[in-house]
Amino acid sequence: MSQVYAIFHLNLAFSAIATEDRGRVIDACYAPLLDLIESRGLPLGVEASAWTLEQVQALRPQWMDRFRGLLERSRCELVGSGYIQAIGPLMPHAVNHWNQEWGLRRYRSLLGVRPRIVLVNEMAFSPAMVDIYADHGYEALVLDWDNAHLLLGDALPRQAPWLARGLDRPSLPVLWSDSILFQKFQRFVHRDIDSTEYHAYLARRFATASHPLPLYCSDVEIFGFRPRRYDYEPLSAAPDEWQRIGSLFDEVLSRHGVTWLLPSKALTRMVPNQDEPEPAPLGLNAVDQPIPVKKQPKYNVSRWAVTGRADLRLNSLCHRAAELIENAAEVARPEFYRRLCLLWSSDLRTHIHPDRLQRALHDLQTLIRELGGDPTFPIAVSSEPGRRLSDPALSELGVTLERDPEGIELRIRTDHLDVALNLRRGLAIKRLAFPRHDAAPLIGTLAHGYFEGIDLGADFYSGHVVMELPADHRRLTDLARCEPEWYLEGETGDLVVQGRIGTHLGPILKQYRFRADSESLAITYAFPGWLLPRGTARVGHFTLLPHAFRGPLQLRCHNGGRSVEIFPLDRACHHGSPLSSLVSCTTGFGATEGWLEFGDARRRLRISWDPGRCAVFPMLWHDPRPPGHLTRVLFSLAEWDETRRESDDMASVSFALHPVG
Repeated sequence: MSQVYAIFHLNLAFSAIATEDRGRVIDACYAPLLDLIESRGLPLGVEASAWTLEQVQALRPQWMDRFRGLLERSRCELVGSGYIQAIGPLMPHAVNHWNQEWGLRRYRSLLGVRPRIVLVNEMAFSPAMVDIYADHGYEALVLDWDNAHLLLGDALPRQAPWLARGLDRPSLPVLWSDSILFQKFQRFVHRDIDSTEYHAYLARRFATASHPLPLYCSDVEIFGFRPRRYDYEPLSAAPDEWQRIGSLFDEVLSRHGVTWLLPSKALTRMVPNQDEPEPAPLGLNAVDQPIPVKKQPKYNVSRWAVTGRADLRLNSLCHRAAELIENAAEVARPEFYRRLCLLWSSDLRTHIHPDRLQRALHDLQTLIRELGGDPTFPIAVSSEPGRRLSDPALSELGVTLERDPEGIELRIRTDHLDVALNLRRGLAIKRLAFPRHDAAPLIGTLAHGYFEGIDLGADFYSGHVVMELPADHRRLTDLARCEPEWYLEGETGDLVVQGRIGTHLGPILKQYRFRADSESLAITYAFPGWLLPRGTARVGHFTLLPHAFRGPLQLRCHNGGRSVEIFPLDRACHHGSPLSSLVSCTTGFGATEGWLEFGDARRRLRISWDPGRCAVFPMLWHDPRPPGHLTRVLFSLAEWDETRRESDDMASVSFALHPVG
């Protein structure tokens, strides 16, 4: 006999739900869900953030009384989420910790229960999330089957049990969601497909299933209500959608002879017995998909990082607040973190109403001021970063300059580094070397003709800016002739080399800072007076020079956890490749501690930045090709998808490059 379970996701922070509609959503969507459990005896899972339950308690306390009673009688089951729905791999570990801590505290105070299973918010997964959930006592997590299968293919076992591998903590069992199954369910309820098509698909799935099937695992607010995220959505829902769901569940029972299970009971069918060997934990991400998310590939983690109405501003200020909280009195931190968790809500970053966004930005600025910080964004960059110098004065500072006869290359040498800049390409880096790595250039330019294939028949620079502007049918770069200006920064003694490149959108300022006391090169990009373009904006392209590396390549960063995640570059990937004309990239990294490293075990380059100033979105392009490989990281200030709206101010960003290993 086939077995099924379902988890209904409740989220009053839903980006497209107006604040004044929340009571109506409870009446139209949440109340019928409890009716379904009571009238048909269905043991459903109900997943909700603790914040959502707080709002329901305030608006409809009678609903909470009913829900509490059903939980006490084991008629349904609470599945955990956190205090607020947020994208864990894009947040620092401390914020992830407090999101779960506050969630569990409020579940206990509101409902008197502690959930055993947690649903990964938006299915945005990194192994660090396994550690965080395990640290907070969760026994299993809910993840998306379809994207795990897309990543692993036949390496994903068809037979239970499945364990998700973490970084430091033991693995956790997985209870699957299924994007195609829940989308079929939604289409039937919305009358996009008929009963015959739905049951034929379901029969096909039952015929091959070796484990309980997740009949539904998604939003509840789309039944009996319409959030109106898209123009093609109807103004109102059909009045009988919940009756249609009830009738469908009756038909599933009668036609397919299924047994309904609580999610925790379904889980027991998927974990090994004590006398059975535990299966090897599964790595559910890889360098080509470091943060898998839910549904089809058009959904990717960039939609919460650098798209929306003001994602970059929100994420930068949230990082700034998180840094300030760590300096606050210990007794005050939990409440500050609770407030910050709400401001890191994923729903503020997609189809958010402008009024809700402005309230959130106001609350975020208020929090930063309370913590003694400055909420200014973007942070301005001075175009006069010190005392102006002439070339002859540089020798007194221990700086050696060399120009080639054609006026193409400017070589700058100090005791701490050796860099060559391309004067005809906006001061792009031709090569950069540090004494620590035996003066072997690590990054630079792979010139036109380096690769054998015509598809890579281009110059692959380092240190430049590229913007794709589809509406204007043009590409904007800073790869233009540029004569540098020299400055001495008075307080630090750092030498600053500045280039100013004119474009049709305004000037681009690029500054190279040579540290007086360390092997480090800092690069700042500023766009004075700019708005984010209606397209993509990518800076800080850094291309590895293959001859500097002997061993297998790897990339290291944090993706929401305490520990570093190491990605072997064992397959080709191009995160910045457009998926379609409406989706400009496929994935990227969280790099939540503000740094990443790439190279081999012997030589690596660390690139660090301040996410509280600018929470850029790192991406990787890796393509093994004779005679070496194309491996470059790049950093996005803006990507494009259906959530992008009006432009925000263009941020400045600074990177520091250090040798490691």
